Amino acid sequence: MLIDKSGCINTYIMTKLYETDGTWSTIPIYEKDGRAVNYQKLSLNFSKNMSEFIADDEELAIKVRNKEKDYGIFKLFDVIEEYNTRCTK
Repeated sequence: MLIDKSGCINTYIMTKLYETDGTWSTIPIYEKDGRAVNYQKLSLNFSKNMSEFIADDEELAIKVRNKEKDYGIFKLFDVIEEYNTRCTK
């Protein structure tokens, strides 16, 4: 696993080789305070799961939970970047 971006939420890239057919799979993993989740976990019911993951930033969590424009699943990377910009470690 390689670190992609470091911040209050660290982003890792996990690459896996499937030996049966020789293909590669790349999965982003997000880690905050020792809790790691993968992209699939956050994307299922994104507004609920992501707002819980970033709950310590109440203002940002509310925007995600209320599905405000530019705070949905297709803006996941932007939400993480905004969280990292606003957070304090």
